[in-house]
Parts: sequence; structure tokens; C-alpha cells
Amino acid sequence: MALANRPLITAHTGCEGTPDNSLISIDAALASGADVIEVDLRVSADGHPVLHHDSSFLDSAGREIRIAERSRSELAEGFQTVATPPATLDQVLQRVVGDEIILNIDLKDVGGVRELWRQIGDFGLHQSVIFTGCDAAGARFVNTTVPGARVLLNVADGELPESEQGYDQAVREICATAAAAGCCGLNVDYRRCRPELVTFATRRFLPVSVWTVDHPDEMRRMYAMGVYAITTRFPVRLGAVLSGKPE
Repeated sequence: MALANRPLITAHTGCEGTPDNSLISIDAALASGADVIEVDLRVSADGHPVLHHDSSFLDSAGREIRIAERSRSELAEGFQTVATPPATLDQVLQRVVGDEIILNIDLKDVGGVRELWRQIGDFGLHQSVIFTGCDAAGARFVNTTVPGARVLLNVADGELPESEQGYDQAVREICATAAAAGCCGLNVDYRRCRPELVTFATRRFLPVSVWTVDHPDEMRRMYAMGVYAITTRFPVRLGAVLSGKPE
């Protein structure tokens, strides 16, 4: 349950030392008290959502299996040869039904979003999902293909300069891009996030989520900055930091 006046805690996939996109990771996130759970999503050759970060994986024989080139059934067979197979989307959705948790689906491929949205709807979870991983073109595609979805604009490396020079102008351009693409917020590398961004974006109804914040000092800095959500691989640690408990 979210506490008032603090950022949402987003449990990065693979949180608390668990395998990425696994049911173990989902269970660890739920047990941590996180508000949001992240998973990565790609699309099989036959258009089905598949939970995986990279575009390929190695089976037990060391052969590379490219996700976009295999059917869902072929991928399921290949995943059974790895140490910890990724969860299926249905397994994850079943885990979060009836909970107040938000599912953050990091879209590595937007091409299967129509089928993805259908499966989410089968569980009555349209209001419990947020999409990340999208540039402006990807966000426009999602918003056009499945109206009613909520999409954050991912701010790419290089869009926000490291130095102060040009930062304010970049912030204005990013917020304008997000609004034009129909995004409901920004998803930013915490190392590029400054108070100017949070203030400007928030005043334009574009809350800022930052990733991936694992050190307590940086967690406190983001909290003080007023970000809306913090993604971390250590949600238990972040919860302690935000509540002021000793680590």
C-alpha cells in the first residue's frame, strides 16, 4: 500500500536478486510491498507477448534463439531448457488480479500491443497497467492502436545533457514531445534527472518516474526532488529509505 507524500516504489524485474521476468521475481516484488512491478515484453513470430528483456537467449545446448523468429510454442519449448524460465504473461496477470499493484510493462517491441491489450482485458486489468520503453513514435502507435492505454515517454540517452547548458530547452522539448504523443508521464534515467525537469514536467501534468536507483543516497536525492515513482532492484531497501527506517 502506497504511503502518502512519497514516490511510488517500482520493483525492477529481477528485484531482490531474483531472475528477471520470472515468477520468483514477481513474488519477491509482491512480498516487498512495492506499488508497481516491472516486466519486459517482446513479441513472438506469431504475434504473442513473451516476457524477456533481450532479443534472444541461449538454450541449454548454447544455440541462440531469436524471439522474433520463433513461435510462442517454440519459445516455450526453448525456455524450458534454461535454468529459470520466464513467466508467461497470463501467469503474471493472474498473480496481480485482485491486488492494488500496478504492472509496468516495458515494451521492447510495440508490434504485439493489440494482442497484449486483449490479454490484459481478459483479466480486467486495463486500469492496472502502465507501459514504458516507448519513444515518441512507439507511444503514438500504442495510443492509436489501443486507446485508453497509459504510456510513459522514455527519455533516451543524450536527450538530456549532462551539463546545465541546454538542459532547460531540452526539458521543454521533451515535455512537448510527450504531450503530442499522448503520454501520461516521463520515464527518465535518474542520472539525468534534475529539479528543473521534475518541476517543469509536473506543472504540465507529466509526472516523472526515474530508473534504476539502487543506492540509498540516490534514493533520498530522488525523493527530495519530488519524483513520482522510483524504479529499483531493491524495493525493500527503498521502502526503508522512504519511511525513514534505519537500513
